[in-house]
Amino acid sequence: MNVERNLRTWGRSKSVRLRGFDYRTHAPYHVTTRARDGTAPFWNAALATMACRQIRLTRDALKFYVGAFCLMPDHLHLLVSPDRSGLPLGEMMGRYKGHTTNASWQLGWNGKLWKPRFHDRIVRVSEGIAPVAKYIYENPERKGIDSSWP
Repeated sequence: MNVERNLRTWGRSKSVRLRGFDYRTHAPYHVTTRARDGTAPFWNAALATMACRQIRLTRDALKFYVGAFCLMPDHLHLLVSPDRSGLPLGEMMGRYKGHTTNASWQLGWNGKLWKPRFHDRIVRVSEGIAPVAKYIYENPERKGIDSSWP
């Protein structure tokens, strides 16, 4: 019973991050972040191009590793590692989402682009990154989006 109480996050803290874990650790993370509720902004080619370009710009500026990514109409999958950045994963994602939101306004988007949170999972050594990258790249096919999706 005591264990269940310690695992609860609702009511006290809504964080799903591991307490005490250093998210600056050089480890591969599979990150998924969703667009604002009820929106699929990346059907718009200009927004999709900007969001993909911003992955590269943010990667170069913050010096983190991107192993794979797939931008879907309403969400983004990333295989990333903080690498040399020294930044926690949350800060990296916050900067990326902030930059893309600001750039989206220049392209005519109104309001928030992303949900405030994201989901992450550390890729286990025994699992390897190749299956995770394959999962990310095959996401459009699983969602029934035709092969012309970039």
